[in-house]
Amino acid sequence: MLLAFIWVTQFSQGYINEENSNIMAEQAGVKIIKITETLWEQTEGLQAIEVTVFEEKVNESQKKETTKKGVFWGFLDKNGQEIIETKYDVVWKFCDGLSKVKLSGKWGCINKQGEEVIPTVYDTLHFSTDGLIQVQKKGKWGRLDTQNNVIIDCKYDYVFPFYDGLAGIKVGKLYGYVDKTGAEVISPTYDEVWFFSNGRSQVRKGDRRFFIDKHGVICE
Repeated sequence: MLLAFIWVTQFSQGYINEENSNIMAEQAGVKIIKITETLWEQTEGLQAIEVTVFEEKVNESQKKETTKKGVFWGFLDKNGQEIIETKYDVVWKFCDGLSKVKLSGKWGCINKQGEEVIPTVYDTLHFSTDGLIQVQKKGKWGRLDTQNNVIIDCKYDYVFPFYDGLAGIKVGKLYGYVDKTGAEVISPTYDEVWFFSNGRSQVRKGDRRFFIDKHGVICE
């Protein structure tokens, strides 16, 4: 849905740094055109927006040239006022008070005041079914809580959600489990693992499938 306003700024001289604009210019006769679109429906009282910025100027042949300068994302409040600056590469819908955002190619999370709760330093970031945040940094995966406390360090080839208090981990081609303190309670020695339920999980080692308890002991 396209919002019913387009900002056009005419520069006469000097620098212009208009409110809500990430563009500065110092050339006479340049126009900055900002087109704003709403994204999705409002979530938790905030409306995601995408602002596309174009620069228009007259070239040496006296013909107009329009150049796309960038796309920036942010949020409006219920009154249509910009409450979170349109500076992000991408924003996501708010969920339980947080939105995942991308800035300068890195992911993090902000709250509804625009404060960075999870710093934008991660290559990948996902909200997980267990209420934690799954992050990837330099090719390795870990998990955080919503207050940026590290639950599992970014040192594994993959980390699965917690079920029944344990999360599967992958190291190379092998799998094991960690608890919610990040301790490896079952070393990565299995070719496949499943989720724990009622204190036990199915695993595979070679051609053999069997169940283990939370201490790695085979269930009879």
